[in-house]
Amino acid sequence: MSAKLNPNPSISIVIPTRNRSECAIKCVLSCLEAAKKSEVIILDSSEDDSLNKLVVEMVDPSNIARVKYYKTDERLNVVENFESGLQYCTGDFVTYLGDDDLLGPNIDKICQWAKRHGVDSIVSYGLSFGVSYYWPGVSSKYFGDAYNAKLFVKSMTGNIEHINLTKEMRLTKNNIGFGLAKLPRIYHGIVSLNLIREVLGAHGKLFGGVSPDIYSAVLLSHYCKSPVFIDYPICVPGASPKSEAGSGAARTDRDSFHGSAYLSRFKNLEWNELVPKFFSPYNVWGYSMAEAIIDSGRKVEPEFYAKIYIRCLVYCFSYRAEIFRAYRIYLKEYGIFRGLFCTAKAALSEVAFSFVKYGNKIIHMKAGEGATQYSNIVDSLSAHYLLLELQEESFLEKMEH
Repeated sequence: MSAKLNPNPSISIVIPTRNRSECAIKCVLSCLEAAKKSEVIILDSSEDDSLNKLVVEMVDPSNIARVKYYKTDERLNVVENFESGLQYCTGDFVTYLGDDDLLGPNIDKICQWAKRHGVDSIVSYGLSFGVSYYWPGVSSKYFGDAYNAKLFVKSMTGNIEHINLTKEMRLTKNNIGFGLAKLPRIYHGIVSLNLIREVLGAHGKLFGGVSPDIYSAVLLSHYCKSPVFIDYPICVPGASPKSEAGSGAARTDRDSFHGSAYLSRFKNLEWNELVPKFFSPYNVWGYSMAEAIIDSGRKVEPEFYAKIYIRCLVYCFSYRAEIFRAYRIYLKEYGIFRGLFCTAKAALSEVAFSFVKYGNKIIHMKAGEGATQYSNIVDSLSAHYLLLELQEESFLEKMEH
């Protein structure tokens, strides 16, 4: 499929996808609806051409020029795939979405507002989702099919606040595997192309580690000058049965290092021996964040590694041999006294974190933890149209002025 370039797009929307054409086409359609002045860049590493055919069949001819479709047969890992998409971006702003995610409505107005006010990064959720969508077929270990085909809305007030990067970096380090707080991000966030170019000029790449979203968020935070948080569904995380988020809901996202299909795509990977060597959200986050901190010229504090060990013990106890193997190296690196002191602090912090986390679950005791639920939402495009009905008109008026 060929596509004539869309002149001066307000935002470049990059969608990496593999073997999930039924989700990806709905994501593409929702993005074209959400941002009329966008370009949608599809990075397809699927084993067939079904997505290309769906784009030709389902995208309105008036929008086809805004779609850039790139197919690769290379066995790229997720970092290589993300990095490859940057070369195609020409918009004032850039965002990356998973193929089961969606954009909220009126992104063009938000980008125009950000450009007028010199904002170089926008995030729309912190450690918890304001809005989230679960595709049909998603199952939860604790709540069964209670998430199935539902949109959950906690908050979408449109309130705007400037971000304290030091505070959000500290929160992110304290919440390994559970969220990026309000750090600037290109995945599930919006960043200016100028900010991306600044990072590329300094480092030669934006993505790294084994988790491109974690790694890039740390680098972007190092160079970002005017980040804002908007309580509005700009980027809405989705979870489908085959996605990482769907696996997390079912608690099937753990594996041995060499048994992980995800990690097997990284050739000649030099693993940080201070991070336990197996696959889980906590290892992926911990390793990737440490790599970004090191590559940005800073030191990784021993407290950070201690938090990885404690969190891995709590959530991945069956891999305790790998955890203690890394921990012994850690004690040699930082000394027994300092290492044990940091570990004790991390353990106390984990107790407090768990108390709040599970306390909230006990209080609400249902899927979505108190969010308003909308049922029978069959795909991400349907979720987009529902959000269009729910949006605050006062927020849109603010964006126009």
